[in-house]
Amino acid sequence: MLIGLGKPYGAASMTRTPFIKTAIAANVAFACIAMPGLASASAIYDRIAAANENTWIQLNLNSYSDAWVDADDRPLRGLTNAPPSKLISAWSSFSWDSNRSDLLLYGGGHANYTGNEVYRFSGTTLTWENVSLPSEVVKVGNSNYLPVDGAQYAPQSAHTYDNSLFLKNADRMMTFGGAAADGGGGYRLLQSDGTVRATGPYLFDPNKADGTKVGGSDGSNVQRVSGPAEGGYMWSNRDSDFAQGRSFINGTTAVDSTGLYDVVYVTARSGGGTRSDLYRYTVVDPEDASLDSWELVGVDWNGVSTKGTAGYDPERQLYVRTGNLSVQNFIYWDLSSTASSNKNQRASFIAPEDFEMNPNLGLDFDPVRNQFLIWGGSDVWALEIPDDLSQPWVITELFDGATGGPNATFLNGVLGKWHYAEDLDVFIALENAVDGNVWAYKPTGWQAVTAVPEPSTYAMLLAGLAIVGGTIRRRL
Repeated sequence: MLIGLGKPYGAASMTRTPFIKTAIAANVAFACIAMPGLASASAIYDRIAAANENTWIQLNLNSYSDAWVDADDRPLRGLTNAPPSKLISAWSSFSWDSNRSDLLLYGGGHANYTGNEVYRFSGTTLTWENVSLPSEVVKVGNSNYLPVDGAQYAPQSAHTYDNSLFLKNADRMMTFGGAAADGGGGYRLLQSDGTVRATGPYLFDPNKADGTKVGGSDGSNVQRVSGPAEGGYMWSNRDSDFAQGRSFINGTTAVDSTGLYDVVYVTARSGGGTRSDLYRYTVVDPEDASLDSWELVGVDWNGVSTKGTAGYDPERQLYVRTGNLSVQNFIYWDLSSTASSNKNQRASFIAPEDFEMNPNLGLDFDPVRNQFLIWGGSDVWALEIPDDLSQPWVITELFDGATGGPNATFLNGVLGKWHYAEDLDVFIALENAVDGNVWAYKPTGWQAVTAVPEPSTYAMLLAGLAIVGGTIRRRL
């Protein structure tokens, strides 16, 4: 079933894309994947390569607070000038840019922080830096703090739960938001008649990142002390009809970028309830939202309504999310069947006595060792799934946090702060809302990642560029 702005997934969508556009997009994706990644982030790779397996490596050389936008350049929430620590502490998540080995952070949100700036931990310099100035905000109605230049140019600040991810092929950070400043609902767009409606999701272009520019349009920055700043036009609003009827509060996401296009799986609530169904969202072209497609692939039947985190196993086509304290199970959809009647299931598990299911855990899939890894803020656990999904799943402890590594104590959990980094074959974790400590967990059986593209990749890239060049010449 296709929903909203969705076009049929597959051939029907392709017919809407001109050949030249498709060829260029494909080769840009290959170029991004093959060429700039590890070579430009050798500092982070070298530190990881030198470490022992089954250990943690702290990566940041400075503190997150060193990169904070000056207080005079931050938007106020009423009379309050909250610190950017809220981007980490307030039900937040980060995106791991696997094309550059960078961590991208955006967040804040409901009753916490109104700034929509983006921060980056650079794998090249191993330091935190701000890469956009925040938008000035205007209060619309009783609760919505909207960017002064409008929702088409930049998003509101928002809790992001497990709703931030990176699209490798599109080369964009994506966020569905969640609880936006300040009303606690989804993203809002101000219409000409003075009413607001839902909007989003958003893409952020890391190629345009610049800490001297505001993320939206020219002059949309805070100007209590500073003058107008140049607009970076870093954000794009997909403004999907789909988003207008759904909520991403307590949402979970995962992405499959193994094909030509990025395929995002996202749980969302419908009709004001707490039931979260699973959707497949395909981004064909980051510059053309009309080609996006939405498809319902799983319905909520045995799930939970609380926050949580999720991962996707593309080989087994399993979308797995954490349960909560009252539901001591994992929740999963088997996506080998994606009919609208595809109900989620609960999986029991066998674990050591000191493991307890809760919605604050971090979880992501490890495609090299074919297992899910779980982070509780200190301990690391492996989740292995049997061939017979009805049998108990097995959890084993890989690393006891008492022996070192991070010790995250977030009241709101570490969900969304634990991602597998395919460019480095490690898991990246974020903790401490002021220091912003970035950690890499190096698993046993670590695979050295080739910094130079394989010959077959070069051949595909060159062949594609030749096709594009030939097509252009024929059309001139």
